[in-house]
Amino acid sequence: MDTVSHNIFRVTSAKFGAIDPDFTSDKSRLLYSDYCSDGLMISEARLDSTTWEPVNKVKNQTFRLYDILAQQEGVNLQDTLLNEGLFRMLQSTAGKPDSATLHHPQYSSKKYSKAAHLFNIHSWAPASFSVSNLTLHPGVMALSQNVLSTAFASAGYDWDYNERTGQFFLNFSYQGLFPVFDLNASYGKRAGYYTTSKSAEKTRFTWNEFKAGLTVSVPLNFTRRTWLRNLTPSAGFYMTDVIHDNSTPGVFTNGWINLISYNLTYYQYKRSNYQDMYYRWARILNSLSPTALSEVITWVRSGQPRPISIFPES
Repeated sequence: MDTVSHNIFRVTSAKFGAIDPDFTSDKSRLLYSDYCSDGLMISEARLDSTTWEPVNKVKNQTFRLYDILAQQEGVNLQDTLLNEGLFRMLQSTAGKPDSATLHHPQYSSKKYSKAAHLFNIHSWAPASFSVSNLTLHPGVMALSQNVLSTAFASAGYDWDYNERTGQFFLNFSYQGLFPVFDLNASYGKRAGYYTTSKSAEKTRFTWNEFKAGLTVSVPLNFTRRTWLRNLTPSAGFYMTDVIHDNSTPGVFTNGWINLISYNLTYYQYKRSNYQDMYYRWARILNSLSPTALSEVITWVRSGQPRPISIFPES
């Protein structure tokens, strides 16, 4: 945009997208990232104002595959060209609205209720999966995310094929405040095995389990240039209620189990291209709880090659 005349020009053209513009020290050339099938490629363009094309004369070369679908849905395709809509918006901002801009609908402004729009179910799946650890189980689940991207929720039924038991679960994360609040709850069957002094044969038993937890975390973003950095201290309170059924042994744990946990996580990622599945370089540090660290020290001192659980289920 010419800041004096408010005229808008096209300087470069890319098939899929041009981002991150910058200038050389003498302002004679424009450097930018050109996105293509091979990722982000560094491109260069000579700054010659005689070759710039006014935006209202730019020809739209878009191959609009969505036209047929839009017509089937009865959508009005008038004035849907991207560059025309952008041109009208910028012209209106510059104080020069054209006739087409005046025909756009006018929307009234009113107070937005965050509480009333906290949940927005957008999809469901015939399976139960976790985005954090990329696990997939049989079951069913629904996903919710509000339009402000401050509230995330998932709920459903998860079947554990190792224990052959199922649980109902609910996860909710609210990130509209500082710190972040995460609430998790589940209820269902659990299973295990026991042996007696008379027989080494394993006997399967089950019990009902209710779990609930609240975690408060403070995500600190130290991202700069090509490095993604984050430091997150967190603390949580977790409750587990073990409820016996007819097959549960009497010596098995029964009643409430409470746990207070705190954690410190730091990660540093090197920015990668969109088509890369994994980061080319990453560093992740995750602290252990005092209880888990004590178990590790005890195991090392004992010198016994026996497996132990160093991470609590919560």
